[in-house]
Amino acid sequence: MLCVDDEVVVVRSLRWLLEEEFQVETACGGREGIEYIGRQQFNVVISDQRMPGMSGTQFLARVKDQQPQAMRLLLAAYSDYQAVLDSINHSEAYRFINKPWNNAELLHLVSEAASISLSMTAPDRIPRGHPGRRGGAVLVLDDDASVLPLVKGIVGSAHQVLWARSVDEASAMSVEARSLAVMVCECSVKGVSTLGLISALKAQRPAVMTIVHTRERDARAVRRLINEGHVFRFLNKPASGVPLSAMLYRAIARHWELAPQLEAA
Repeated sequence: MLCVDDEVVVVRSLRWLLEEEFQVETACGGREGIEYIGRQQFNVVISDQRMPGMSGTQFLARVKDQQPQAMRLLLAAYSDYQAVLDSINHSEAYRFINKPWNNAELLHLVSEAASISLSMTAPDRIPRGHPGRRGGAVLVLDDDASVLPLVKGIVGSAHQVLWARSVDEASAMSVEARSLAVMVCECSVKGVSTLGLISALKAQRPAVMTIVHTRERDARAVRRLINEGHVFRFLNKPASGVPLSAMLYRAIARHWELAPQLEAA
């Protein structure tokens, strides 16, 4: 595993904590970390967010491109809303960890991440051509009626689009729709949080990707969506079809990257 932070005391602390169970390399900053990932494969990469020259989310985005099988964890000592969003949308961080961290919790997270990485083969690249060629249903969970035509306009006839206006309705639909590839949902619908459903769906059907499309702007809520719901992307309302379109196509492609591996496991 690789630990990256511009503060020497932090990388030393991480090495001391982790080296009994893992082979640990450390880098003082993103640029040195890039050199490491260019010459060595890693199962887990931990990076601080606030570093000079290259932020943690920028560094982890590079890791994602060069070593997509490496599980990425982001450390942060502050509630930076944009950093939290970037950790999902650009670096696809597996977990967002508060500084100072709890040693037992960090060890557990790293062990969990390492096990996942070791169980995976490197994912395929995005299928050529329009991702819709492989099908898969899209479930929209939102009581805002304007979202449904937005999603339908993006995917066209290539995908079945289901609409749920409550968490219970979405839960039932997710069970019935065996071809479900992506769920697009709000943080809460009619006063009910969607986090429980998101987490349950990820546990039961890990190849289903979730895009949270919401008016929520609380960094703590977004962190919970990362750490408990493993959401794929996060997009604030109001949003045009362009960013949602890019996220939907990437989510469908990611679903088809993961589905064959999970079915074979």
